Amino acid sequence: MRRDAGHAAARRPGCPSGALPAAAGRLLGGGVRHEWRRIEPELADSVTEAGRQIAEHGLYGMLRALWPEVRCDPAAGRFWLERPHDHQVAIGPHEQLALVPSAFVWPHIRVNCDGPWPLGLVFPASSIVREARPRIPPAQLVGVLRALADDTRLRALRLIAERPRSTQELALLVGVSEAALSKHLRVLAEAGLLERSRQGYYVLYRLVPRKVAELAPSLEGFLGGNSAPPTLDQRFDE
Repeated sequence: MRRDAGHAAARRPGCPSGALPAAAGRLLGGGVRHEWRRIEPELADSVTEAGRQIAEHGLYGMLRALWPEVRCDPAAGRFWLERPHDHQVAIGPHEQLALVPSAFVWPHIRVNCDGPWPLGLVFPASSIVREARPRIPPAQLVGVLRALADDTRLRALRLIAERPRSTQELALLVGVSEAALSKHLRVLAEAGLLERSRQGYYVLYRLVPRKVAELAPSLEGFLGGNSAPPTLDQRFDE
């Protein structure tokens, strides 16, 4: 019955047969052309940027820019996505991996490993990533930068980025006392870069990827004059 009603609507007086589908097609086509003109330069810039990263730092250098969705182990010659997946795919010397920027996948990464299509990694265009990332307010930005401005804290943060770690384990790896390291970890946690959770006897520290991801665009926005000046309340918080 729905099909008959549709045919009747298409044949109603004043609406020639096929006019509605044709008009819808023209409208859709115009919208697609307009959108493509808008996003094509951004996609071209993303291709250029990815090519520059590969030329300067290799494939894994480019893939590191997709962290935390994509994780890399260059020494083992592998990369993976931080999500459940059913199988591993080996890329041989005569196979290609298509790296495709997209204006529509943010904040995700898409992978194709099923034929007949080529192996592919679809990632968000760099301009969209920069615009979509939330900014850290200037007053908080100062606190984050202060927390990072220490060699011991940076080394601890790098180790925690690999996996959650306890104070006891980190103290041995970094080479400082547990008491001294606890002070450093407290500074990083107060800046929002770490979060703590207790597992039995130990307190484990985990990286907060969102806070790290917000840092670069926040600093770029501040240096470019795109951040609003701090409010009086923010100044007092400092």
